[in-house]
Amino acid sequence: MRKLFPVLHEPNYKGKEEFIPWEVIEPHERQAYINHGQSLKRLASRGGLSYREMLAVLRDRGFDYGNGNKFADIQYEFAVLRMVRDFYTEN
Repeated sequence: MRKLFPVLHEPNYKGKEEFIPWEVIEPHERQAYINHGQSLKRLASRGGLSYREMLAVLRDRGFDYGNGNKFADIQYEFAVLRMVRDFYTEN
């Protein structure tokens, strides 16, 4: 069975749990630690990362903790899903 990394949602989220394959985010563990001060394993045990946080990690970029644009949340999700697709297309 494939190991999965959870997507963190708002507390009142009513949808089903979401995940990305662990192997997609694992190469970016260093960036996750830089951005959040925790390993991927620890982040996963605490609920994962939001799509916005995940995108910064997958791009190996710092995370801006300022207010996010709620309207753009779906754009973060699509960007992460494209990166997952591209991971499997290229590998």
